[in-house]
Amino acid sequence: MKKSIPILLAVLLCLCTQTFAQNRADELMKQAQENLAKKEYIKARYLFLQAYNAFATQENYAQAVKCGVNASALYHRENYYQEAFDLCRQVSLSKSKWRSSSLLLKSRI
Repeated sequence: MKKSIPILLAVLLCLCTQTFAQNRADELMKQAQENLAKKEYIKARYLFLQAYNAFATQENYAQAVKCGVNASALYHRENYYQEAFDLCRQVSLSKSKWRSSSLLLKSRI
């Protein structure tokens, strides 16, 4: 009985952390879109970049790609071409890793 309580608490903590991380990434993306609408491009770019990293950490690559492309477009808009291309390259590598891992999982099934 004493061993089951810490295990139960650990599982509960893991579930809460995952939910918090998802909510955090969604909130960052929402804030970025709001700042983009207000034409606060630097803040929007920073928030899109943070959301990209949060989604990529969660392996939610569909949302990560959207945020990465938006951040890259904002870099390009401000003539930061090297940063824009580097971010696109990073997004592309993340996407290819995701595809290869999903194909590997499918082949095992």
